[in-house]
Amino acid sequence: MGTRQTQRFSSVVARGITILTHDPRWKGIAPTIKRAVEAVLVQQRVKKSSVTVVLSNDVEVQALNHQYRRKNKPTNVLSFPDGSIEGGITQLGDCVLAYETLVREADAQSKPLKAHLSHLAIHGVLHLLGHDHVAEDEAHAMESIEISILKRMGIANPYESA
Repeated sequence: MGTRQTQRFSSVVARGITILTHDPRWKGIAPTIKRAVEAVLVQQRVKKSSVTVVLSNDVEVQALNHQYRRKNKPTNVLSFPDGSIEGGITQLGDCVLAYETLVREADAQSKPLKAHLSHLAIHGVLHLLGHDHVAEDEAHAMESIEISILKRMGIANPYESA
């Protein structure tokens, strides 16, 4: 996809986690993302890997969603698995998050933004690791992993009604 080459505002790299900020409204959120991504990698026992998270907006995500999924609308998170190996490090791929959509969803669901963001970062990284939710059994398995990781982070089950 090439998101690594489209950096506009800032970048934070830690433990194989690169965070690219394409929209300044995400200011200060990198530690939340890093914590969520690390939690997935630890829980899934993934070592020697690299993940890129792009903190973007609805306009950019809509364009990517249209280009790669033929859906001309924004969405909360897109995942672009890679799987290549560079210098012994597995490049898991890129997750792109849309600011406006996440804020709208968090508000509509009465969830703290950081909790919703953590959930969707986890969700996106699980997609990079091959998890999916097309079939009901896959969805249940993926949700169970998300709930388990979020619980360890002190975040409520996002699938339960408030």
